[in-house]
Amino acid sequence: MKKQFTIFLILIIYLMFPCIVFAEHKANKYFSEQYYINTINHSQYVTWQLSNGEGSIVAVIDDGVWLQHPDLVGANWKNNKEIPNNDKDDDNNGYIDDCYGWNFLDNNNDLVSKGKHGTAVAGIIAARDNTIGIVGIAPKSKIMSLTVCDNYGCDDDAIYDAIIYAANNGADVISISLGSTNGYTGYNAGFDYAISYAYNRGVVIVVAAGNGDTESAGQTGMDLDFYKISPVNNNLVLGVGALDKTGQYRTNWSNYGNGVDIYAPGEEIISTIVPLYSNNYSYGYLDGTSFSAPMVAATAALLKSYSILSNVEIMSRITSKSNKGKLDIKNSLEGIDIKKRRDYVSSIPEETPQEEAKTNGSQEFDNQINKNIIEESNLNKEADKEAIKNIIAEEKNLITKIDNNLSKRMSGNILLQVEKNGEGWYVNPDDEKKYYLGRPADAFSIMRKLGLGATHEFITGNTIFPNHVLGKILLDVEQNGEAYYIYPKDKKAYYLGRPADAFNVMRNLGLGITNDDVRKIDVGEMN
Repeated sequence: MKKQFTIFLILIIYLMFPCIVFAEHKANKYFSEQYYINTINHSQYVTWQLSNGEGSIVAVIDDGVWLQHPDLVGANWKNNKEIPNNDKDDDNNGYIDDCYGWNFLDNNNDLVSKGKHGTAVAGIIAARDNTIGIVGIAPKSKIMSLTVCDNYGCDDDAIYDAIIYAANNGADVISISLGSTNGYTGYNAGFDYAISYAYNRGVVIVVAAGNGDTESAGQTGMDLDFYKISPVNNNLVLGVGALDKTGQYRTNWSNYGNGVDIYAPGEEIISTIVPLYSNNYSYGYLDGTSFSAPMVAATAALLKSYSILSNVEIMSRITSKSNKGKLDIKNSLEGIDIKKRRDYVSSIPEETPQEEAKTNGSQEFDNQINKNIIEESNLNKEADKEAIKNIIAEEKNLITKIDNNLSKRMSGNILLQVEKNGEGWYVNPDDEKKYYLGRPADAFSIMRKLGLGATHEFITGNTIFPNHVLGKILLDVEQNGEAYYIYPKDKKAYYLGRPADAFNVMRNLGLGITNDDVRKIDVGEMN
């Protein structure tokens, strides 16, 4: 009778409160030791309403991941374009039989762990909800294992290559927990290209802030504003510092400063361990920002899985929805329309509806443009196309040496060739090449094709845009792909409604550039 009453009571509660879910993952053996689950507000909201990171791929750049760990079986990313063990590069990505990742130290597909570090990082992110040990923050995400470290340290070139590999092979998030304790004692500009490459391909890059000056008494954290280290101080990453076990204060050993964007627990973090490196135990407790960073990486995986948000929006949401700078997963996830998946972006129409020109948080333009230029350029479209091809070919022939520094400085800008007829070029931040803006229709088409999908809330909710999107063209995926140019100088959005509007923006916001300088920037062509 008592049992029947209990069942009846549970049924009544369920009918009255259908949103409540009894969190099955609490049956995991060591779940009670995962205190940080509550600290970061990874509540039943996640397990009830969302799919726990399904479809997201997180690249763990570390000392390898023991993917045979009972809590990680099934968590490994698989390169479905590669046929195992046939000694061929089936997908033509430059790596032979890279079915589950790559070892960049030995340049092969041997993914045997070289330490316990990467396996612990992977467990925090993606340990399966299987009742065995612990549960990851994004337990249905996949781990791409990329080996760059061993007992002797980490290799810079291996890290660069791993970041680019992750971006080229479908990673949504990159987790880098290498910090200053692994030998990074200064700023290394070599990271800039690889990080920019991945970022411009939509990847969220999460980096541990490092554990301070390990030689000092008490292991004091360093101010990253004065002691810059890589890769956390390199631009376009989310830097993560460590909180103590109370979840209220930064640990004394965690690095801090502007290089740290958010904090997460970093003391006594239980996670998966390689028994060979841990006295034959499969779980262990670890301290360090290395184990704070994967909590943020897993949050990015959740957001990437559940929404059509870009990497820029995900990074902004994680920091802006934090609890006074501390990671708060529930806040980060609330308010997302989970019915709109990432594949919705593919439904953006080729042409934006013809509307009246409008601005978004930007100065009003004089809508009177040079109509003679527009009318003249549309007189003979075929002749125009041929002329544009000739201009592009001529510019290519005149380039003798690329100035990468100039290309980087001009990235995201519209350039007007002052020593010719004011020809316009857009320097695309993704590849730092210049694209010719000929007729109004061509300017409009190129700006749209090089655009980055963004939500309506993100576009309309900002009057001053974050640095991550400066110089970008944003396409409103919820409003028929309406396009906006984010002007680097004032950080505001300018509407590219009609071809005439795009042409007008180009003329008003263009920077004058000499022939000599413009020909130091490589030419890109649209297919």
